[in-house]
Amino acid sequence: MTRRIGLVLVRRVVFLPVAPPASSVPFLQTVSGLSVASRVSAWSTAARIPWPAWITTPASPAGVPVFSDRLSPTLDPYGFRLHLASVPDARALDRQAFQAAVREAYRSLDREMTASACPHAVRYWSFIPGIDDMVGPGLDRYMAFNEGRFAAFSERTGGDGPPVILPTASGIGNDDNQLVIGCLSATTPGTPVENPRQTSAYRYSARFGPRPPCFARATRIAGAGHDVLLVGGTASITGEDSRHDDDLERQIDETLLNLAAVVSAAEGDDSPDLPHAERLAQYRHLRVYLPRRTDPADVEARLSAAFPTGIDVEWRRAELCRRELLVEIEGVALITPASS
Repeated sequence: MTRRIGLVLVRRVVFLPVAPPASSVPFLQTVSGLSVASRVSAWSTAARIPWPAWITTPASPAGVPVFSDRLSPTLDPYGFRLHLASVPDARALDRQAFQAAVREAYRSLDREMTASACPHAVRYWSFIPGIDDMVGPGLDRYMAFNEGRFAAFSERTGGDGPPVILPTASGIGNDDNQLVIGCLSATTPGTPVENPRQTSAYRYSARFGPRPPCFARATRIAGAGHDVLLVGGTASITGEDSRHDDDLERQIDETLLNLAAVVSAAEGDDSPDLPHAERLAQYRHLRVYLPRRTDPADVEARLSAAFPTGIDVEWRRAELCRRELLVEIEGVALITPASS
């Protein structure tokens, strides 16, 4: 369902178990080699589609994405591929089994990408069942997910740490029992972008789990006329700490500052004093994740004021990686080409 709020086009999208349309069935073959023995399987009818609204259904058996009208003049879809993996009944796994399944899911995606014409991951989406369920003393499922992801990424460097060049990502809750990981890969690597207001996620302290999250705040991709900035899940966090517990309005404002700051950083300006309205105007798409306790009407009003020039906004109900957070936003912005 779509409706216009002021100048903001809002797409209301809910998580529903869906059967892939007949036209997309050949695409399933691109992930059919995943290891069932390791509890990783290909796309199933119970999985929830991870792609945001700026990526529509895959257009060919090769998994070529179809980009929105706002991005198709800038991005050549044949320079990208979509990949999916899911872990059935992941919510029932204990900590060690869940870590192993996450690790194998990323390994499988790596194998799929390596065999394709687009071997470089530029964006991940992870939908994690029971994301804040406790799976051990002081350890929630998101922390266990990070252990598995860290192990998979560490293998790429042959060491005991993730590569510093990481793609951006979002990791949010999933209402059913399976883990779903989607990846957008490209023919050439993207450029990671960090937010000067935040500690790089891969440098988080042990307060957030035995292994840190492995993602960049954003990935910059060269495009035609503009570069495209894929911005990962962004919330009311500065440094590594959540801000403004139980204060939705201030969390939204902090999140908007972070969304503006990562665009500024991509443009080569780390100044915290730049009017953030100018940077927010560079966004073309947003996806907003709201836990059940957050009233979307309050968020809609603030975003309508922050993005007066019109933007596609997609809404999803999802629990977040920290219980105190009330909103998380990811997006796509157009920025000045690096060669300019």
